[in-house]
Amino acid sequence: MKSWKEIPIVSDVGHEVDAALEQGRGVFHLLQDLVHREFCTPGANLRLDPRDWFVHGPRKGIDERWFASTMPAQNTFQVANEGLSFVLGPNGKRFTLADAVQERGPALVGQQMWDDHGQWAAYSKFFDNKYALPLHSHMGDADAARVNMLGKPESYYFPWHYNQHWPQEPVTFIGLRPGTTKSDVRRCLDLWGTQGSDIRYLSQGYLMEPGTGWLMPPRTLHAPAGVCTFEPQCWSDTFQMYQARTTDGWLDRDVLLFKDVPPDKAGDLDYMVELLDWETNLDPDFARKHHLRPVQDTVRSQPGVVDRRWVVYGRIGGKELFSAAETTLMPGASVTLHDRGASGILFMTGRGRIGGHPVEVPTLMRFYEVVWDEFFISAEAADGTEIVNEGKSPMVFLQYYGPDTWGDELPGSPS
Repeated sequence: MKSWKEIPIVSDVGHEVDAALEQGRGVFHLLQDLVHREFCTPGANLRLDPRDWFVHGPRKGIDERWFASTMPAQNTFQVANEGLSFVLGPNGKRFTLADAVQERGPALVGQQMWDDHGQWAAYSKFFDNKYALPLHSHMGDADAARVNMLGKPESYYFPWHYNQHWPQEPVTFIGLRPGTTKSDVRRCLDLWGTQGSDIRYLSQGYLMEPGTGWLMPPRTLHAPAGVCTFEPQCWSDTFQMYQARTTDGWLDRDVLLFKDVPPDKAGDLDYMVELLDWETNLDPDFARKHHLRPVQDTVRSQPGVVDRRWVVYGRIGGKELFSAAETTLMPGASVTLHDRGASGILFMTGRGRIGGHPVEVPTLMRFYEVVWDEFFISAEAADGTEIVNEGKSPMVFLQYYGPDTWGDELPGSPS
């Protein structure tokens, strides 16, 4: 098939949405959604051909892949439709998942989510940078609302199947050392661009473990290690960088520290200090409360046939905001999903079928290549979609879900 860049985009999507749902038996086939970051270096785990790592130009490396996203990426260098997932319809045309949700919201995301949020209220991505990200934070809802945005709690899971290049010492800095003061943090921000201003001196490092994950509340400083990370999170792309320098060089304080703050707070270092949740950042028991080990889903697992594990679970601020599960399906086996809501799904290994679509996982792909490893399972198809492994090796897939999908069936937070 020709590259998806050449596939025409449909804006009047009603008929195309219905046709795609009928063909896929309630499941959309999604085109890969690769996103660049201007302060990052590709980490070589996304299975993207190295010739396309800098398809948008120098210092615009592709180090993220977004899944079932209805949100545009908020980058300084603008790329048309970047961050928006496209559905490939049966009539040789494409349309955004965002447009489809606006057209058939309750059928796609469920009546409760549509009533509460009016959209698909979550998204996930692979973050795959060669080096650790700078120490940064995401605003909570109250602060984000001042700039007409949403807060950004998030989560991490480190899948074995997308970490062929696991670093020797993948350390993530999280929070602040007990005893750190607001004046300590303000001094680092004030000395931005000078030697000795590295805010990581005030933080704590944790060695990341493959096959596990973390919950990350908003307003918490963190500098994710250079590993490929699956990140279910709330529908937002807001952040503020608190670290002045990375392996790639000095960062622009005016652009990245004061990103997404109200205009009257740009340049206000005291405001940036108060944006942080000091109780959470200084919590000496943070790891016990937020580190996630997989939990067996005994209801949906069948010994020797299918193994399903919760990899993102629990609540942030008492709310079920998102969740994720990893499933392994044995060769020749099939499973019928009995989910409680819509989900984005990525196949990491295997060959077979989901709903009315073939599944074929690529080992290497070009930026504009049409691949068959990612799908969106509508709310109407969540209970009853069949997945078949037609290959000779295990099929492994990740699913992520939006807010308030599982209720009491979702395991609680580690604490």
